[in-house]
Amino acid sequence: MTARQGRPGVFAGPSGRGSPAVGQVAPAAQEVRVTWTDGTFVDIRRRGDGDGKADPGEPRIVEVKGAEASWFVALAPEGVGFRSAEVRR
Repeated sequence: MTARQGRPGVFAGPSGRGSPAVGQVAPAAQEVRVTWTDGTFVDIRRRGDGDGKADPGEPRIVEVKGAEASWFVALAPEGVGFRSAEVRR
């Protein structure tokens, strides 16, 4: 699926603490839910980019100037991997 269809395309690293889930979403997406293999999840909300010094461990949706899609990133808890991502609004 492409970002234009409203479903995220995700690239996930291997299971383990700090393993990233990175994906594309439509620029209109305001919230993405990333679910891990143990059933827990994190809701990622779009925020202002602030001063550009965001904590690299903080889940976030980022708008990239000139890109047709926005990107989200979240780090997995220890011992789990990526299961799914869903645009919730």
